Amino acid sequence: MTYDQLIQHFGSAAEAARVLGYEHRQHVQKWKAGGIPREKQALIEIVTGGQLVADIAPAERAEGPPSKIPGPVEGGGRPSSHCSEDSGAAHVPVEIGGDA
Repeated sequence: MTYDQLIQHFGSAAEAARVLGYEHRQHVQKWKAGGIPREKQALIEIVTGGQLVADIAPAERAEGPPSKIPGPVEGGGRPSSHCSEDSGAAHVPVEIGGDA
């Protein structure tokens, strides 16, 4: 949102300041030169019920290549041979807590 949109909505810098909880209109007037900070825009969007919409762009991406996705676990990431399904061992269900 722009400063002009803010003033058009509230009618004056003094009224915008009052609604936003500032004692002095100068808090709002300084946004004319420097723009409205993102966190204040988010607050204004909430206060106006979405009639003014915050101009909050996604965070800038860091320079450089994308993060590397980890590869397989050391040793190929496969189960050890004593746990492998193809090890030839029989899988027998065991009942715990039953009478022997």
